[in-house]
Amino acid sequence: MTTRDAVFVVFEGADVVGKTEQARLLQARFAAEGIPVYGTSFPRYETPVGLALGRHLRGEIAVLETEETLERTSVPARAGEDALYFEALNCLDKMAGAAEIRARLTEGTSVVSSRWWQTSVIYGRDAGFGEAYLRGVYSSVPQADVNFLLEASAETCLARRGTQRDRYERDLAKQERIREEYHKMWTCAGGAGEGWSILLDGERTAADVHEAVWEHLRRHSKVQRLLARRAPEDAAAILARVRELLGSRTWKAIDFSEDEVDEITTLIRGGLR
Repeated sequence: MTTRDAVFVVFEGADVVGKTEQARLLQARFAAEGIPVYGTSFPRYETPVGLALGRHLRGEIAVLETEETLERTSVPARAGEDALYFEALNCLDKMAGAAEIRARLTEGTSVVSSRWWQTSVIYGRDAGFGEAYLRGVYSSVPQADVNFLLEASAETCLARRGTQRDRYERDLAKQERIREEYHKMWTCAGGAGEGWSILLDGERTAADVHEAVWEHLRRHSKVQRLLARRAPEDAAAILARVRELLGSRTWKAIDFSEDEVDEITTLIRGGLR
């Protein structure tokens, strides 16, 4: 298998909108369909860089002005370079993650990620960095085939978690700006990358959102090819599903919906070859 046989899917959105849950559900769906899958999430808090990012978000560490740049009686304050330090850590985290993603795709394993380079562009812009500069930094990372943006109100997100874990989540004004910038990125042609850019209603239940995700993905040519290559031992179940779709109708009764035709074709190709 090659990169052509694997699909890369990204879930983006503001904090606590449900990205990680949707990534988890999609990984499970791929696995159930017999599609090899690798899941990841950024920041990768289990790595040394991720640990530093977590501490920075919780306010445990920061880049501060020193006595050489402050009056001796002044209280230490965040340096202007503190935001640059944070973005540099994010970049290091994603560049290391990019190598892993590229390797997985090359071996034919599909990848599902909660957050990707779009996060760094959105949050970096909010911190005062130029968009062209940020996009240039991430121009060499793998591009997703499908980019999902989950959208939900601040009230909905707060109700889901109840408490905010870090300084970004506690900054409600920042979260509102982030939501607006994400929406602009996804509604601008090519703004979210080379692949499909799809908006999802994050106000719905996780199960309903997942079904919407799957409806979009099953129309993607890469996913259709992957489904058509399922293991031969699934043939009985595939035939049963085809019979269910056919019911009492015959092939001469051309009254199938477009979705049914797509599913029947995919199932037959995968189970009867």
